[in-house]
Amino acid sequence: MNLLRLAPVHQPLRLPRIGGKDANAPFASRLLAAPVRAPADAGRCEWLLGEPREIILVGDRRDARTEALLRALHSRFVPNRVIMLLDSPETRRALAAASPSIDSMEKIDAAPSAYVCRTTPANYP
Repeated sequence: MNLLRLAPVHQPLRLPRIGGKDANAPFASRLLAAPVRAPADAGRCEWLLGEPREIILVGDRRDARTEALLRALHSRFVPNRVIMLLDSPETRRALAAASPSIDSMEKIDAAPSAYVCRTTPANYP
């Protein structure tokens, strides 16, 4: 699952879509053999069939405003999201190597800022 979450960071993920009644057919034997795995499998299907969102938060981890944004982001279940915190030059360089648009993301008016990207490289808020 973590590899699926990281894939859009490197490039927009383009996977074939499965629709209608046939969507569960490939998983039937696995679900029958181990039904306790159904929630995890459903999460993977949701990720593959849904619209991934990357939320890039730019701010200092020790700043109370950044902490408040992180708490707000983690307070609700939002499927298909990846949250990344740009809190140091090292983190920025590492993430920008995989997704160049991250390199240009900055705080807005000196305040922690969130950028939301859907399936394609992020646009400015």
